[in-house]
Amino acid sequence: LRQTARDIFLEAKSANGLSREKYQDQWDYHLFKIRGAQRQFHNIEKTVSYLFRFKTPALGNKSYGESLRERLSTIRTIKNYSRILEIGAGAGYLAREFLEGLKNHDRTAYRTCKYIFLDLSPSLLRAQRITDSRHKRNLSFLLANAEKTLPFKDNTFDFVILNEVIADFSIVRLDRDKVFSLIKEPKIKASNRTFDRALRFISDYEIPIQDAPRQFIFSLGIVGLLQELERVLAPSGICLFTEYGNLNGYPKVAKLKGHKEYSIHFGHLKWVAEKLGFKVKITNLLDFFKFRKGFRTIDFCSLCLLKKILKKKNLNGFPEIPLEKDIKRLLGKQHNYIKNIKFQEIETGISGFRLQDFKVA
Repeated sequence: LRQTARDIFLEAKSANGLSREKYQDQWDYHLFKIRGAQRQFHNIEKTVSYLFRFKTPALGNKSYGESLRERLSTIRTIKNYSRILEIGAGAGYLAREFLEGLKNHDRTAYRTCKYIFLDLSPSLLRAQRITDSRHKRNLSFLLANAEKTLPFKDNTFDFVILNEVIADFSIVRLDRDKVFSLIKEPKIKASNRTFDRALRFISDYEIPIQDAPRQFIFSLGIVGLLQELERVLAPSGICLFTEYGNLNGYPKVAKLKGHKEYSIHFGHLKWVAEKLGFKVKITNLLDFFKFRKGFRTIDFCSLCLLKKILKKKNLNGFPEIPLEKDIKRLLGKQHNYIKNIKFQEIETGISGFRLQDFKVA
């Protein structure tokens, strides 16, 4: 794994037109700087799927992975000998609960399915092996860069899952006027340079950027990935994306500890996917997963203050999904003495997340 990771890193470093900041910020970080899945997702970059990795009343006493399997099954039956690819599987909880739900629902489909993990982080791949060890007969693991040619044959997969991962894919900063002036050239030269690739994608797919600000961010890596997904996905297969973003807003940067992520312009994702022949539907994460609306969670500012208070009192066991009833049970009699704790409905926010800002495509 270490040698493969170093090869990927050196390939990225030598790529023509790729700045030092870029490969250090994205590939180098995932290859070498992630130190353990629990630390990564508990302290550095919490995700919606990690928060809901266990059964919760907010999802009808199901986990995030169980709910995902159930929702996918309503769109397309998970048949015997299905091939499932998850790109960037994090700590592996989604896959574990997905397969557990499949086992309980259809044992034959479970026994004959193959679930493949593809990840750029050796540390996260090791965590996935441990988390999903109960399903090891169904699993394969591959250290690879999903932004390159996917190492699979055509029409291989029935399902491809990209859950909260495409915010890590490569971007390029463009000048709208420069793009418009160059795109009029009769023939755009093929090149590996980042700018030329972006220009070629915008031209080939006629991506509408008339509404772009003068300086804007373009999700270069996602367009290249869509091309590969069109190749490796079976004709009746489904590819599912979840990430934060919106239909019309251009990507914005989110600075996390050690690296950056970028929101998704789902309108552009839909445009390119449909040009490639996909049938695309985009919905809100809250509606797709059928979150039980009305559950009240602690306000983020109240959450931060309350954690400090409890730390001083040496009270442990603070719930990751801080529902109102759990907070009251944790505090016990002290709940009456801590004033001004504010709560909000789960559809408004949870632990600093605004769930309505997440989309499913």
